[in-house]
Amino acid sequence: MMKKTLQSILAISFLSIGISADAQTRYLDDVFTGVTVTSDVVYANNISILPMLQSLPPAATDLVCDIYEPSGDSVINRPVIIVAHTGSFLPAVINGQPTGTKTDSSIVEQCMRWAKKGYVAVAFSNRLGWNPTSTDQATRTSTLIQAAYRGIQDARAMVRYMRMTEATGNAYGIDPTKIVMGGHGTGAYISLGVATLDTATQMYIPKFMNLA
Repeated sequence: MMKKTLQSILAISFLSIGISADAQTRYLDDVFTGVTVTSDVVYANNISILPMLQSLPPAATDLVCDIYEPSGDSVINRPVIIVAHTGSFLPAVINGQPTGTKTDSSIVEQCMRWAKKGYVAVAFSNRLGWNPTSTDQATRTSTLIQAAYRGIQDARAMVRYMRMTEATGNAYGIDPTKIVMGGHGTGAYISLGVATLDTATQMYIPKFMNLA
């Protein structure tokens, strides 16, 4: 009798495990095991000031992103999560940090996890550069604000690009009405700017303009 009872309990337990696995919820649980990554997709082109570090004039540069999708997925109206990297608006290493690119390990890990839950995740690069070593406070402040504004412009361009892909064939199977953005460190600052700033004049703050 005890043996039959134990067998029944084990059978019910395995059945419960099976039901639990079948009841995974998309966007909450990992419902995919594989992720397809399309790297270095050009989402925009704009003027970068980084060449000035080598005493060269500003130049047009391609802005690129990596797009993560769940492998084998047939859904064509998936929400999009866009993530911006950290880096203090300067290239990695130059910024005194080991991070500062769209392939930072923490960025890749998050995008992989989101894709396994069924989202389309996007890690993008934005234009960098400002003058943190100037002895003039006005120069440091103004170039930092300009760097932040360029980052916001690029983030908005990233959103426009994803919406454009949906309107021209929907290669990445997204829902253009369900796009969210976040970031790490400096990238979070950019995301906040995207959410709160509508015009450049909103950045005209007296304490940043009257530094004399």
